[in-house]
Amino acid sequence: MQNISIQEQLRMNYTDYVIFLMGKYGIVRGSYFLTEECKTKNRRIVRTKDGLCIHHIAEFLYPKLSDAR
Repeated sequence: MQNISIQEQLRMNYTDYVIFLMGKYGIVRGSYFLTEECKTKNRRIVRTKDGLCIHHIAEFLYPKLSDAR
């Protein structure tokens, strides 16, 4: 599934695309923020050098995602 075209990726729904990206790049290994106040980012988990931006997924809307990990 990792060698699919851009056109196929664009046709995916949100849930399937998040699962695809987690399979291709792995899940984020830590919290995005260092504190509960969410003021300081955790610099140990950034992947911008790889061309990736980490963002929060809507796990509460998509219970299927928790099964994919």
